[in-house]
Amino acid sequence: MKVIVDGVEKCLSVFNRFGNVDYSKPLLTAGSMLIFNENNDIVLSQGEYDWWVQVLQIMQQSEDIRYSIRDKVDSQEVSDYIYEETKYLMETKAIAETELIALNELTEALQHKDISWLEENKFLKTIEIIQKK
Repeated sequence: MKVIVDGVEKCLSVFNRFGNVDYSKPLLTAGSMLIFNENNDIVLSQGEYDWWVQVLQIMQQSEDIRYSIRDKVDSQEVSDYIYEETKYLMETKAIAETELIALNELTEALQHKDISWLEENKFLKTIEIIQKK
């Protein structure tokens, strides 16, 4: 997504690898008071841009993890787990960071076939998937 930062055109993006869709614009526009120029481009200060780069990099890491574990987990269980881990958070960066931590914990549990962790976090269908492999 194109943004204007202190008069210079730059790009922000985060891709859902399942559909190869950039969803950075809905993230930026959801709940943010943004300034648009005459071409309807989002205008950011350098500080705002730097903050969004950090957040979107974290989110891209999460997207990449979700994609890499897609054959090892039940996708609804992952969604439910992420919801439970982030449901009381309101700030975008905190949500992104918590989601990444949760996905890293899930990845570690999958690598070590940690059945007790998977059971504790309600990955019952995922346990069936990994036990079949």
